[in-house]
Amino acid sequence: MGSNKKSVGINSFWYSDALVLPMWVTVVTTMSEYDTVNAAPFSLGMPFDVGAKTPRVIFGGRTGSHTLRKILETREFVINKPPWDFLSDVMETARFWPFGENELDHTRFTAIPSQKVRPPSIEECRQHLECTLDQFIESGSGQGFVVGRILNIVVDEQLVDLPRQERIRALDLPAYLGDVKKKHYLFGRLGETEQFDLALPEKTVRKSLTYSMPWE
Repeated sequence: MGSNKKSVGINSFWYSDALVLPMWVTVVTTMSEYDTVNAAPFSLGMPFDVGAKTPRVIFGGRTGSHTLRKILETREFVINKPPWDFLSDVMETARFWPFGENELDHTRFTAIPSQKVRPPSIEECRQHLECTLDQFIESGSGQGFVVGRILNIVVDEQLVDLPRQERIRALDLPAYLGDVKKKHYLFGRLGETEQFDLALPEKTVRKSLTYSMPWE
């Protein structure tokens, strides 16, 4: 017997309320033209262009947020991926500090120079995307989406040569799982992994694949 299905309606923040959608946890760092650093967490994001010629990433937030304002002003930012043990610091950057306040000063995070953009990276994070603004999309209801051109992907050196499953364990990444009434925020910890191999059906002769998009 199949399960019964029920419509639950669509409200604001449906992605973190009506559904459980595991999403990435990031801290985006920006810097004003006067060298004031800003840091804030963002989970509503994903790769936008996976090609090597124009690698891009997208994330969304409030159009009036300090982060989006500084990105529109300076056109540079860094997406930092924190480990599980720094979730309390991620949440500290989410507090509504006054404009111009450096949120990193209230955390254990350490700002370090980035390689190709002015905004700093966060030393305790192990993966970083250094980006410039490619386009800004206003979707209505006070929401805006930043499309960033990835200039540089930086990871901790000791991770580079690890097999992927070992790298996953070493990164110890959290996933954002939504909230309760915008007060209680829930996270999950990536633990067990399992590898599946993709095989062709029996008696299928594999032909050369032709892609409709220029990957390189």
